[in-house]
Amino acid sequence: MRFRPSKLLVVFIIIINIILFYYTWKSFIWKTVLNTSSPSILFNNKIIKTSKHLRKSITIVFRNIYNFENDLKSSIDSILEIIPNMPIIIIQDNIPYPPLIYENNITTIQSLNNNNNNENTVKFINLSFDINKTSKDLSALLAIKTKYVLFLPDSIRITSKNLLQKILKDIQNIGNVKANSNGIINNKNGKNNMKYSKKKHSELNAIASLMSDGGGGGVDGANNIIGSDASKTILNNHNSNNINNNNNNNNRFHSKDSSNNKNINVDEFHVDGSNSRVNVEGIVVGGGINGGNDGGDDGRNIVDNININNNINMKKDNNNNDRKLIIIPFAGNLKSFSSCTEIILNFRNWTIEYNAVNTTSMNCDLYLQKHGIFIDVDILKEMPDALASPFPEMFYIQAKIFKVKKKIFPSAFQDGKRLFTSYHTKQRRMEIRRKQFREMYRKLQIKRIVKRSHKIVSKVEIKDQALINPTHNIILDSQFSSSNFSLPLQTEIDLIGCERTTKSCIFPVYNRKPFYVYLEKHTPPCCLEKLKSVFHHVLDEFENVGIRYWLDNIALKSAIETGQLSPDAYEIDISFISFDLDRSNSLKKSQTRPFTDSDGFYWIKATDGQYFRVQFSKINQIGINLLPFEINANRVKPAEFFGWKAKEFSSEFLHPMSTVNFLGKNVMCPNNVREYLDKKNIN
Repeated sequence: MRFRPSKLLVVFIIIINIILFYYTWKSFIWKTVLNTSSPSILFNNKIIKTSKHLRKSITIVFRNIYNFENDLKSSIDSILEIIPNMPIIIIQDNIPYPPLIYENNITTIQSLNNNNNNENTVKFINLSFDINKTSKDLSALLAIKTKYVLFLPDSIRITSKNLLQKILKDIQNIGNVKANSNGIINNKNGKNNMKYSKKKHSELNAIASLMSDGGGGGVDGANNIIGSDASKTILNNHNSNNINNNNNNNNRFHSKDSSNNKNINVDEFHVDGSNSRVNVEGIVVGGGINGGNDGGDDGRNIVDNININNNINMKKDNNNNDRKLIIIPFAGNLKSFSSCTEIILNFRNWTIEYNAVNTTSMNCDLYLQKHGIFIDVDILKEMPDALASPFPEMFYIQAKIFKVKKKIFPSAFQDGKRLFTSYHTKQRRMEIRRKQFREMYRKLQIKRIVKRSHKIVSKVEIKDQALINPTHNIILDSQFSSSNFSLPLQTEIDLIGCERTTKSCIFPVYNRKPFYVYLEKHTPPCCLEKLKSVFHHVLDEFENVGIRYWLDNIALKSAIETGQLSPDAYEIDISFISFDLDRSNSLKKSQTRPFTDSDGFYWIKATDGQYFRVQFSKINQIGINLLPFEINANRVKPAEFFGWKAKEFSSEFLHPMSTVNFLGKNVMCPNNVREYLDKKNIN
């Protein structure tokens, strides 16, 4: 049977159509299948990629965990369910007992990784000293391998990773903005400042070129410059442009060669993004009488040094600007209480102040209510002890010193289980916090705490608090101040230094210089208060029994100048007539043996002379010196005591007596006080 070519062609076309139809149908079916299944696959891949990015960028740290009550396991579970294998570190001051143990749970989201490498990324670190540990093991910051760290309190529930992504994006955008603003100037003012800095740089190059030519002359005298007119013109331009410039943060470069008598001083080249200042003082060019070309090297070196120093200053400024942390509040925080507090540190006077401020204030140095902290790990490594207890109060004080800026994030974390609801656990936690605060103030050498908050406190409540809690209120809690700033401002001052049952913060004193003088500090405020109380007690005793006395020596000088104690005072001298000694029972009793009066003050007779001393207590030696004098004819002489205070003077200074206002009281003093002090060499 013969096939015609036309029939073969028809059969061939039919076969091709069948094949095309088959593949078309197959591709259509697969598209339908993929369209129904690909969204979940893509979504899972996106989740995995996002989780991986967060794991590589952030380490979550739990700092304040109490072993007697916590919600740690549920908090960690909520994190790992959203971000599998998230690095989590629990930092504690000591080894907890009973021990805290976390068992990792395998969740459904973890199975999206398609592998069984579910790592145990939860670590426990205690900061207590252990002789078997290396220095690396004792440093908790070295265990953080990511760029950022998120400090979280106990009892938190994370329902989505979107908040973490937003926080991470926010802090990264801050760094990008800073980099762009330092690298590129887009506005007109920036261009003008760049032109100005280029002009200054060209003038410096011109000075260097003049130096390389020898300056066209030599040196006449010590300060006279003999050179070309061009160099004088440039120097005059520099001087006229820099009359009104500030002289802060001066950087001086000085190059001197005694063999060639060359002296080059460049004072200040600083670029702060908005101004570029150059000030050239007393440039002496040339190489002696014959001049020379050696000055060219000095000129080029100075310009290079200025450029290097300029880059260093810009890097320091950039580092200071980049120091920023983000505060993430919790949704359950009470809006009726203020969350922000301003910290004012006065180490010279041993004082710290806490002032309640609005959350919108730029002075939010300490966030009181429940919150998380997101910060760059490099900033933590710059601090002396960023993880010290109490956390985060000690951390915020260090951030204040290192000028770390704070930003309150608009979104909030979700709370977990409510903790410390019973009186027992609340008091136990409060006692731990009280010890931590006391230790913190001891490290910082803080003796006075000033707290200013807005609230209404009745007199009955004040009495009740004094009876219930006679100890110092040194703890800051979330109810520090009301958010209603129209309420009256209350000021509380707590002194946490020496007490009647503890030793003084001052003694012993050698060569009339207490230890704090070498620390460039004033007298601790607790000691000043004790000194005032002893002074008033002695003054009341002398006035009640009629002893003739007068304020003397350095205390008298402070009285006529300020009416207050000197900031460096550690004792007060009161002189009296020895004939009146028997009028006071306390003085009579202390002649034979030390005597403690009914108010707890300690009267004692000195062993190195016939003078007396009244101390705040037997243990606390802060007090008053009572110096006896006797009148013989027209002279007033010390009654058997010695030293620089035992100086004879004329009785005319005591007839008549004068008064001076000192510590809120009118105190007896000699007449012609300034002449009296000059006679005694009290300057």
